[in-house]
Amino acid sequence: MPKVLVPFAERFKEIEAITIVDILRPAGAEVCIAALEKRNVRGSEKVAEINAGVLANLS
Repeated sequence: MPKVLVPFAERFKEIEAITIVDILRPAGAEVCIAALEKRNVRGSEKVAEINAGVLANLS
């Protein structure tokens, strides 16, 4: 199973970010979502807020 890291930054575009994850998971990829700077990041339209691991803390 392929592993894919999807990084999120503050004010990410919700449709672009969520679409990537939505396509990869059913295709069988193990998707890891990580924020670039802080644990909770909010999308540009404030529709989605992601609570993810911080990129610097991932191994």
